[in-house]
Amino acid sequence: MPLDRLRTRHIDVVFDGIREENERIAAAHASPDPAVRKAVAGRRATGAATMARIRATIRSALADAERDHLIAFNPAKTVRLPAADRPLPRVWTGERVTAFWERHAEATKGMTITRHKLDVWGSASLRPWPVMVWTPAQTGAFLDAVADDRLYVMWHLFAFTGMRRGEVAGLRWADVDLTGGLLHVETQLVQLGWEVDEDTPKTEASAAPVSIDKPTVALLRAWRKAQMADQAAVGPDWVSSGRVFTQLSGAALHPGRITKVFAAAAYKAHLPPIRLHDLRHGAATLAHAAGADMKAIQAMLRHASYTITADTYTTVLQETQAALAEGMAGVVPRLRPVADSSDTSAPTAPPHPHPDPRESAAWP
Repeated sequence: MPLDRLRTRHIDVVFDGIREENERIAAAHASPDPAVRKAVAGRRATGAATMARIRATIRSALADAERDHLIAFNPAKTVRLPAADRPLPRVWTGERVTAFWERHAEATKGMTITRHKLDVWGSASLRPWPVMVWTPAQTGAFLDAVADDRLYVMWHLFAFTGMRRGEVAGLRWADVDLTGGLLHVETQLVQLGWEVDEDTPKTEASAAPVSIDKPTVALLRAWRKAQMADQAAVGPDWVSSGRVFTQLSGAALHPGRITKVFAAAAYKAHLPPIRLHDLRHGAATLAHAAGADMKAIQAMLRHASYTITADTYTTVLQETQAALAEGMAGVVPRLRPVADSSDTSAPTAPPHPHPDPRESAAWP
């Protein structure tokens, strides 16, 4: 399309096409036909935030053209898109878990193939909210369930560092400093459809080193020895990928396979569904529950902006909220105890030694 003929309606057509493709992908993922689902394996719908970034890219390019007098008006300025609201995480409370499994039982009634039940388990339609986070107990149950997994330390990193899938899959031994307890994020493996490409970190801030504790260092040392044993067993056919987490052959792990194995392990552990990326949200929430402030969480997650961290991770664990409520009640000194926390009987109104101030004429 020649620049001088480009109009807003032409750009609108692009986004109409994206929406139609989203519907096709969603329908294919929900199809009972395994072949149809396989055709869109690894493909996700383009979200509102991504469409907003696409528009911003087009708008920026056309702004350059407008500045250079190649066009008189930037047509991307008048393209309207739905608001790209970032869904805040919600915690899998006991009530939500119970309701989920009831819906899952109803949706899988008559199903006999575990894989099909797993597909239903992972579908967004059964989740009460787009982004769900496990409680500490649920995270612990998952880690216990995969404790004997060959790649346990990988799941450990996801749970406690908040690293992204591509960063973990792309991590190289050359970028691991076990003496200093640091992981340097220099590369990531990006999935495009089902194809995988190596890329630089998501942002400049993402390239900041990730601190790990001593138990994690010990786990990585043990894993390095196990991987060297795998290399000796494979012999000359070993693939020298240099990655920290590999297949038995030494080849890099496919990011999509990591997601599939995670879902299968969580389902087998009878846990409510979360996305693999939601372990990143969970790590932030765990850090908050452990006493970290938003600035520390921003540094841990390597966000470029404090605002992103504060806006996204305002959700706190139910246990943290309860502790906060108890703490607030304890701050105010009282001469008379209001209630006995061990008394579960129905509350009664305390006697008033003075008239109710609301009965005074001075009360507005």
